[in-house]
Amino acid sequence: MVTIRKAERADHEGIWAIFHEVVSKGDTYAFSPQTSRKEALEIWIEKPAATFVAELDGKVVGTYFIKANQPGLGAHVCNCGYMVTATARGRGTATAMCLHAQAEAKRMGFLAMQFNFVVSTNVGALRLWQKLGFQIVGTLPKAFNHRHLGLVDAHVMFKRLVPDPLETDKPNGFFIRPYQPQDENPVIELWRECHLLVPHNDPVRDIERKLKVNPGWFLVGFLEGRIVATCMAGYEGHRGWINYLAVSPSCRRQGIGSRMMEKAEGLLKKAGCPKINLQVRESNLDVIRLYETIGFSNDHVLSMGKRLEADPPYQLEGPDALSEKNVTAKADHR
Repeated sequence: MVTIRKAERADHEGIWAIFHEVVSKGDTYAFSPQTSRKEALEIWIEKPAATFVAELDGKVVGTYFIKANQPGLGAHVCNCGYMVTATARGRGTATAMCLHAQAEAKRMGFLAMQFNFVVSTNVGALRLWQKLGFQIVGTLPKAFNHRHLGLVDAHVMFKRLVPDPLETDKPNGFFIRPYQPQDENPVIELWRECHLLVPHNDPVRDIERKLKVNPGWFLVGFLEGRIVATCMAGYEGHRGWINYLAVSPSCRRQGIGSRMMEKAEGLLKKAGCPKINLQVRESNLDVIRLYETIGFSNDHVLSMGKRLEADPPYQLEGPDALSEKNVTAKADHR
């Protein structure tokens, strides 16, 4: 089990060893591989607001720092750096440190966390940060000189730690935010309630796939503290699409579906998407009426599909065992 605590002077040698191991490879951090011990400790311990270490079996195997990302008017956003020794990777150390850092950042009064320079070839880190709710908000072309690959891109990643005040000024009011890891069970339960689950689509894998592509476009809607709506938006450069549009049966006819679509359309429009195409079963009259009221019309085209990856059969319970997914979507192939 990973144990995390504040760094002490006795940890300096262990922190330096991890720092040197990671930086000397020249594949994840912009620090010079020739950074000295004195410089490293200044970067990792003296300048940050706080530094922590992660222990496994009583040995320091990871470390992170937390500091304000900018001074003055930008000091409400924090920045963190994480390093894990090679022998401890794959054991949840980085996950534990990031979760600990988010809790610590909230305690310190930070409203958001930003990673300024995530190297695009560091796929493991990118996947983990996205899984933990961070979004890529910018890309710096050819900003990192990779020791083996040469010039590669770097990403800026961001996560709000405290909801936007505009979303919470009415504690019991409806608001929308991007999906977060803790939403998985209530989201799948909502899909079950809306009869969107079918044996050939594993909802857990569907979520994992979405979190790899524009995770900030996976929207959840809250009312009175619980998830009552979802919507996945996507865009491949030609047409936009919508999946898993769902509204709890107890919350329908309150305009929630329209608000979810309005939010999704705003994201797609901002990305330059010219049109959204949908698939809706002809028998699903309520959903058809919803789409018609917000401007969609029948294109009178044949929908075709081809499965590229088969999910293991998903075990349904209750009435879902006989149901079909009501709403899916496709790119326009005309």
